[in-house]
Amino acid sequence: MASRYEFIETVTNPAINNKEIKGFITKDFIKKFLDGREIVSNIQHGFQYRPDKLAAYYYNNPTYYWILTYVNNFENGIEDYVLGKEIIVPHPDTVRSILEG
Repeated sequence: MASRYEFIETVTNPAINNKEIKGFITKDFIKKFLDGREIVSNIQHGFQYRPDKLAAYYYNNPTYYWILTYVNNFENGIEDYVLGKEIIVPHPDTVRSILEG
C-alpha cells in the first residue's frame, strides 16, 4: 500500500538554516491522476465530512482520501466535504496504476 508520504518532495528552507524538510506534493504529481477518465460526482448523504469513506467507496482504501483532497484543491480538510458539493474523483484504475504500480 502506498503512502502519500512517498510522493512528498524534500525541499530546503533557507529560513531555517537550509534544513531539509518534507512537506510538498507537487502539482505535477497531482496532475498524473487527471487522465481524462475522472468521475464528476456530488457529495451524498453519508459522505459529508468523510473523505475516508469516499476513498473507501471509490478505491476500496480509506487511506487514499488525500488524493481527493489534493485533486479538488480542498484546503480546509474535512470541512470542504459538504453535502452536494461537486468533486472530481480520479478513476480507480489510474489511482491503482500510480500508487500500486
